[in-house]
Amino acid sequence: MPDGADLAADVASRGLHRFKAVEYQRFPEMGLLASSDRVELIEGVVVPMSPISVQHNFAVMMLEELLRAALEPRFKVRAEASVQLGEYSQPQPDISVIQRPLEIYAERHPGPSDILLLAEIAYSSLDRDRRDKIPLYAMHGIAEFWLVNLAERKAEIFRDPVDGVFRLADKIGIDSFLTPLVDPDLRVPLRALFRREEAAS
Repeated sequence: MPDGADLAADVASRGLHRFKAVEYQRFPEMGLLASSDRVELIEGVVVPMSPISVQHNFAVMMLEELLRAALEPRFKVRAEASVQLGEYSQPQPDISVIQRPLEIYAERHPGPSDILLLAEIAYSSLDRDRRDKIPLYAMHGIAEFWLVNLAERKAEIFRDPVDGVFRLADKIGIDSFLTPLVDPDLRVPLRALFRREEAAS
């Protein structure tokens, strides 16, 4: 897995041209992207996103619901909405927790200084999320990143980004809890993100 310093070269090697986020944002009006296209911009490369499965959709909805109940209105919890990371990246994490007031986002996407937590729910996209998202988020100083592994019913918690690398990484099992830095008293049961028959298997 590349660290943040290597990510741009690694991703750019897969494309012929690195697009800036301002260019990428004009793609729909230029007819280059339809609203239904599931893609995101990672270090200048337009990367297709995996189709949304029922299992993935359920986990995203549950995590969004649990975080909203605990964190709003102090913060804003969003599902599948873009964030802006530097000139060349506009990923669309499954969950983002951002600072208020919302009016500051009238003319721009939330950036690193606005972001308190990002989470990705991964099954078929697990390898790509490890390769691209972990170093991308570390490189831009995202304070906390959760990677929920649907296939193995586990989660990985990444914190303390320094020089493009998360210095703290922890793995938790299905009977453990997700506790965000912004609310250390909150305990989100990882088991709740899985359909009952999956969690029991």
